[in-house]
Amino acid sequence: MVRFLIHMAAGVLVLLSAGCNKPDSLPNMVPVHGTVSYNGVPLEHGTIAFAPDDETHGMSAVGKIKNGVFEMITTSSSPGVQVGKYKVAITSLEVDPNAPQEMPPPGTVIAPPKSLIPEKYTKISTSGIEIEVKPSMAALKYELTD
Repeated sequence: MVRFLIHMAAGVLVLLSAGCNKPDSLPNMVPVHGTVSYNGVPLEHGTIAFAPDDETHGMSAVGKIKNGVFEMITTSSSPGVQVGKYKVAITSLEVDPNAPQEMPPPGTVIAPPKSLIPEKYTKISTSGIEIEVKPSMAALKYELTD
């Protein structure tokens, strides 16, 4: 169930970030990729999200973290991020391997998954992480700590 909710949330982020633009109408796209670690250990899984610092410039982008590595996409057919300034949020939630894979009956109380990183990193407003995407980008390296 938790795994389903995590994948559903990531999918919704991608769909919301797609907007009504056609992939070929997105100007100034730059490939953006990198690594994320927590206390020196690569983050096993999670999501990284970029939100434009100024909502009139750029589009939100999201990337899936796997074994500490991520690659950003703006729409499902547009890899990369538009040039501009962004605020960053990173999430990594505990996955219960015994959780049911289907939706539970209505009214079932489900405990929220535990964050594997400090909560401050999970919100754009509190992460303190900002990035300026430029036409030529080196790999990004985010080292999260307690």
